[in-house]
Amino acid sequence: ELERRGFARTARAEATLGRIAMLGGERAGAERHFRRALELDPVDRTALFGLGKLLLDAGKEEEGELLLQRHRKVVPLLDQLDFAQRSVDLAPSHGPNHAAVGDAQRALGRSDEAAKAYETAEAWCRPEELAPVVLRHARLLAEDRKDARAAVELLDRQFEKARDVRLLVRAGDLLTQERDLVGAQARLRKALELRPNDREILARLEKLEAAK
Repeated sequence: ELERRGFARTARAEATLGRIAMLGGERAGAERHFRRALELDPVDRTALFGLGKLLLDAGKEEEGELLLQRHRKVVPLLDQLDFAQRSVDLAPSHGPNHAAVGDAQRALGRSDEAAKAYETAEAWCRPEELAPVVLRHARLLAEDRKDARAAVELLDRQFEKARDVRLLVRAGDLLTQERDLVGAQARLRKALELRPNDREILARLEKLEAAK
């Protein structure tokens, strides 16, 4: 229907049509549009609320309440995303602003959008701003995408720009989890060169030696 009317098929458009149908008493049409909106964007606030209310009114209490609970959960996250995006609009060359968008997108479960925001942040960050962003990006790769190797590659690459020991230590921890003890040891020894006698780094190295 959207294409027939000359509009792009987006979650926002489907949700708007659902709301119009709901206000007009077209319950079946409203439900159809809301469900299509959620297929395109599982956290569309209009569709979550509209479909939840629609189902509750129809006596489908379990699904309706689940959708409304989801709506209550995502609204503050969407507000956080809106605030972060406005900050980017005001200062588009400020790396941490893009990182805040990445944080909000990740909290919403949008890992692809979060990764893109982190990459943009890394491109804009000054060296002293970089490490916290890279650590969050690496966490996304390791935890959300289950790709520890990609996370280590990111940490290694960005260390050359940031020169922050935390990136080496995190790479060492990930490689330890992957049972690459040689790679982990190399990162931690390099970290120790930059921060001699650091107790946490020394403790990690001792554990690696004991695990051999």
